Amino acid sequence: MTVLLQNQTRVSVALTGEDMARLGITYDSLDPTAAGTRRAIIAVFDEACRQTGARPQIDGGFLVETLPGCRSGCILIFSARDGTENGCICRVQTADAFLDCLSILKSRDLFYEAYFWRGNYYVCFRGAANEAFFSEYGSVSTDPLGLRRARLAEYGKRLNIG
Repeated sequence: MTVLLQNQTRVSVALTGEDMARLGITYDSLDPTAAGTRRAIIAVFDEACRQTGARPQIDGGFLVETLPGCRSGCILIFSARDGTENGCICRVQTADAFLDCLSILKSRDLFYEAYFWRGNYYVCFRGAANEAFFSEYGSVSTDPLGLRRARLAEYGKRLNIG
């Protein structure tokens, strides 16, 4: 198990196939509703905190992202969630409008993620962004629980722009 403390609210853990076998999980069998998976993830989180000496503030809960890793392993990314976070998603249909929207977000120093899925561009942003302003680029909706962002991260193609 390799642990990387990215900051006080984000920890990444790379598990090998041997680590996962010891925990009794596989990448394909990770199911957040299964008690065994939850126990294994919490055990990994506790071990990561012990190794780094940090305990991220998780008052608002934490988000766990999973990615396939090498040697039958996986990567778990633990991010503390702020219970007041309110994300927005803007669905943009044209490339020109998409690039204009990204340029505005970048000029305002706002955090954003960009995806392409089912023929549309999506910009997910957080912070003090004015939803009405971005509605000129496409349909904007709030995403307080992060469910739409999670779906885009899983099924869409992440665009590394900016």
